Amino acid sequence: MIIPLVLLLVVIFVLWKLFVDGWLFKGILFFAGWFGLYIWLKVYAEGAKTIAFTYHGDTSNIAFTWAAVIPTAVCVMALLCTRTSK
Repeated sequence: MIIPLVLLLVVIFVLWKLFVDGWLFKGILFFAGWFGLYIWLKVYAEGAKTIAFTYHGDTSNIAFTWAAVIPTAVCVMALLCTRTSK
């Protein structure tokens, strides 16, 4: 009997965080904004397809283009600069 009540409290807490604290809308804006900026840069910006930096891992190398780096920086800074209740 106690497990369903605990799960219900967890669900209520998650819903509270999503709607009242704005996590849902921040997440939607983050991902939609990232993909929008990424696609816009790939299509319209001249040098966005060039490599910004390369990560040399143990088994593979990963190249990051400017079209991926700029939206990531913009979206992370937007999340860091949003107002909180505290």
